[in-house]
Amino acid sequence: MRLTYITTGSFPTSKASSIQVMQMCAAFAEAGAMVKLVARPLESSNNVFDHYGVSRNFLFETPHWLNVPRAADVFQMRAAWRERGDWICYARGRDLVAPFVALLRGARACVEAHGRPLTAREKLMLTWIARHPRGRLIVISPPLQEIYRREFNLESFVAPDGVDLKRFEPRLSKEEAREKLGVGQIGNAPTIVYVGGLYEGRGLETLFKGVAALSAQLL
Repeated sequence: MRLTYITTGSFPTSKASSIQVMQMCAAFAEAGAMVKLVARPLESSNNVFDHYGVSRNFLFETPHWLNVPRAADVFQMRAAWRERGDWICYARGRDLVAPFVALLRGARACVEAHGRPLTAREKLMLTWIARHPRGRLIVISPPLQEIYRREFNLESFVAPDGVDLKRFEPRLSKEEAREKLGVGQIGNAPTIVYVGGLYEGRGLETLFKGVAALSAQLL
């Protein structure tokens, strides 16, 4: 199986999504796929494999980014058009042009959604991809799957986000972690940190109800 992950993100970067993309490419390769990651030109000269601590078991390409209108669309279109034969296009978020073009050219395509489509254009493209016989919509949680089913009448596959615990060895004590993050202790009150989207189903409703009567510090 030949899988090409096409993203308009650049690497390395401090965005958490870049870690996920690199780790997924390495995991796909470990599972037996011939993987290639196509991304924007590098932000720095750092070696991306060393930077993210992943195996060098997949190809990494950074084609030229053209300074033209709708540059992100053009980049995805060119990346998908260059692929030949039997392959799978994998994309995430708002990068919908690459899977759209891949399906038009006879390939298979998967889109990983982390939230609702933000524009009418995205909704139309995502609907077409999800309903295509060679297209697949992947969501990161059962509540998001229900949103797509209820609001857009689209079926999807659930593949929750994960974390590689080996990246957090050696483990820090609570005090060491607070010091590194600059988060102080307020008496005996718990400190709750939430990072992520604010759409329905992420558990925020439960969080707010649970801490309503507590002297908690929310970040």
